[in-house]
Amino acid sequence: MKETLVVIPYLAQEAQGCELQLAVEGWRQHFKNPHLIVIVGDWDDQVSRIMTGRHGASVFFMDCPRVGPREGQYLPHLDHVNKFLNVSVAFPDTEGFIYTCDDIYAVKDFTLEDVLEPKVACLEVPPIDWKKEKAWWRDLGKTRECAAKMGWPVANWVLHLPVYYKWDVLLWLNDKFDMRHNSYVMENLYFNYLTKRDCLALPPQVPRNGSKWKHEIATFSPDIRSAEEAGSIWIMNHNSGWSAALESILRKHYGLS
Repeated sequence: MKETLVVIPYLAQEAQGCELQLAVEGWRQHFKNPHLIVIVGDWDDQVSRIMTGRHGASVFFMDCPRVGPREGQYLPHLDHVNKFLNVSVAFPDTEGFIYTCDDIYAVKDFTLEDVLEPKVACLEVPPIDWKKEKAWWRDLGKTRECAAKMGWPVANWVLHLPVYYKWDVLLWLNDKFDMRHNSYVMENLYFNYLTKRDCLALPPQVPRNGSKWKHEIATFSPDIRSAEEAGSIWIMNHNSGWSAALESILRKHYGLS
């Protein structure tokens, strides 16, 4: 059985604590398909500890500094596309990859089928006067307008959960919309296009908490006392949700000192 690529774009200057180490540990302990974790971005102490630690042999690091800013574009989206395209060159024999983040932590066993199951945040992004917006909201509105003009659904697929991208679709979208230079919300272009192409029904919305999929931590004081209490496959934290308390909960779950 071929290994599944698990790609984590990494930007050291925005990393918090040991998020990356804990995210990698979650994949190593709970993802039941053969896989290779690819960290693509900056080398720092967190990466060094992972690569020289007990799971270093199952992690591949790609040096890929952040791209430069481009006027009117949302830099994180441009940077992710650039990183994904670099991974595609490094692993030409793969069909696709799982995209995940360093602040998403698996705390229950799961398989590729769980990642592949369609999940949507809301069924329709409302029209946004995106030219008056900035950063993420600008791209959300611009992507919504683009999908509508293409005759695709305008659902929001961004759940801060792992998703699977096939290279042929991602590369086609990049060629069509020049996403290396023109920023969009990748998940929304990708999955709204597939929904239209394959005549699929939109899946039920996934709530922020209370489903089998995710439990969000948004404040410095976690609302759970253990990883098991979350009841979901993944726990994820917002920038405002990282804390020593959350680190302690995850370390205990993974059996880390």
